[in-house]
Amino acid sequence: MATEEKKRIFTKVPAPVNALGLGLACLASATAEFSQVLAIPLLLNWAWILITLAIIPLALYLLKIILNFPAFKGDLKHPIFTCIVPAFAMALMIEAHFLGLIDTISGMVLWFVAVGVHIVFTITFLYNVIKGFKWENFTPAYYIAPVGIVVAVVCSEGFVTTLGADFTLLNEAIFWYGFLWYIGLLPAMILRLLGRSIPGPKKPSAIIMAAPPNLLVAAYVTLGAQGVTIQPMFILILVGFSILTTLWVYILLGWKLLRIKFNPEFASYTFPTVIGSVAMLKYASYLGMQGNALPTTFNLFGVINFYISTAIVLYVAICFLYFLVIKPRMKK
Repeated sequence: MATEEKKRIFTKVPAPVNALGLGLACLASATAEFSQVLAIPLLLNWAWILITLAIIPLALYLLKIILNFPAFKGDLKHPIFTCIVPAFAMALMIEAHFLGLIDTISGMVLWFVAVGVHIVFTITFLYNVIKGFKWENFTPAYYIAPVGIVVAVVCSEGFVTTLGADFTLLNEAIFWYGFLWYIGLLPAMILRLLGRSIPGPKKPSAIIMAAPPNLLVAAYVTLGAQGVTIQPMFILILVGFSILTTLWVYILLGWKLLRIKFNPEFASYTFPTVIGSVAMLKYASYLGMQGNALPTTFNLFGVINFYISTAIVLYVAICFLYFLVIKPRMKK
């Protein structure tokens, strides 16, 4: 295939495929958590299938970077896609966790590479946003770059034994960095959602509002397992925000967003719904270890969320398959 033809093909790979890869990878993590809750080891096989499938959209985007770098630079400058590109690094962090289960050193190397890539993407995002800021482009997708790095904390549990206390301190710093960004942007984000409606193609990004609190809950519980003291009131407030935003997201999905004609921004539906399941299952596990009487309630919420988010991820994946593969062939 000619070089120009390759460039043309990979120009059509949209940045939101990274969010789909992240959603599939996160669903693999949720499936692994779910298998522990139900004590069904067979579900772990599905987790490995999902984490393998997540490589496909990530590989497509990596090929776009390699074969058509100008198109990738265009994504970094795009007012919507510049927010979504960091999802590539977030997905790599989850891939690193699963790789670490096979070979700890390889997993750690990939984890550090993913964190480094995310930092580069975040700097690029902040530069482009500050350079050409427009209020209409300010959506919950702006959370992905600064808060998304907290995924590294959730995926770090297998590496603490090898790297020790200094690694835990690094994770704690990453958590508080993401938390401060979340709190700092929250007032403006609420104002944005209460103001003029988000325009057409950007509407699905409203779903991302549920991701930060759920991600912070999952990360904080992970820090607790690494020896960091968990403050009960602090995590209770985070869990409250998580549940409220998750319920709001499902109401929004059912009432409005799933009626929109498919566009690549639908990938925004995947990670925020799945991380809600991971957060609740981890929090239920934490409560159980504390001897609390409520873990069953949060387990139930996490399990229901797991089934719903699985359906959403599969729906979006099928839509992308049609959009990227079947529809172009039908046109030919």
